[in-house]
Amino acid sequence: MGSTFPCPECSGELAVIAGICNLHVTGDDRIVNLLQCVSCSRWFLSEWVDAWLSTYVDVVERDLGPLADKDAQDLLKEMNECPEPYSKWCRCPAHGTAEGLISRLPVRNSRSEQRDV
Repeated sequence: MGSTFPCPECSGELAVIAGICNLHVTGDDRIVNLLQCVSCSRWFLSEWVDAWLSTYVDVVERDLGPLADKDAQDLLKEMNECPEPYSKWCRCPAHGTAEGLISRLPVRNSRSEQRDV
């Protein structure tokens, strides 16, 4: 399973193709996954942030996109070359590219919930 949301284009399943961890502005981990629909082959990103705040955890999940095929292929190549994909401290090109895409792609689906700690 790649995303809790269906493909916004055809309602097919979104599969995780690659992923990295970025540093969120709160200092928490931000998991960014490159997704591809198993039915229509469109590309998307999912963003998952688990922000620890003083008395609760704010969990945010968003699907963004679609990505142009070239953007997705370029990001996939960078993600596959990343020496530490799940280190939020890694500064290889993949982390910057993912950050740039997140800032410009439309949000297709999102959910947020707060959990007591």
